[in-house]
Amino acid sequence: MATEDNKIKKGLYLLCSAVSLLIILDFILPGTRIEAEIQGLKTQKENYYNAAQNSHFSYKMKTSAGNFFVDENFSREARNHESIQFSKSLIFKEVNWYRWSAEDSKSYYVLRLLSAIALPLIILFAVFYTWRFKADIEIMFFILQILLIADLIFVLQ
Repeated sequence: MATEDNKIKKGLYLLCSAVSLLIILDFILPGTRIEAEIQGLKTQKENYYNAAQNSHFSYKMKTSAGNFFVDENFSREARNHESIQFSKSLIFKEVNWYRWSAEDSKSYYVLRLLSAIALPLIILFAVFYTWRFKADIEIMFFILQILLIADLIFVLQ
């Protein structure tokens, strides 16, 4: 029975590692570069339903080639009919970076960085730590598995 449980654990570790590497590769590999014209910007207030009633704004850029989220500073400079370049990832078709056509510096949306780099790296580190030091971090790994499933749903949207 114990060896069967170990096989299941190893299989889950392997599956989580493979999915994490796939998400990281999707971000790292050069995607399809697209140049499009800005057609608009949608600003939306996002409310938190907690005791403090905090909120923030999200900014969604509308272009002739698709819509994607941008950061606040980038949205302030946006003008309709201005040309913008962005890169869509090869596997999940997510926007990895964006920039003005006339500039060389790229901008990244923070949520994309967290979902494509930070979370998968944390999961890979947890798998390595468990394997290398024979650590028993089942509860933490279960939480990381749930976050990985949520991340996978996020990139598949």
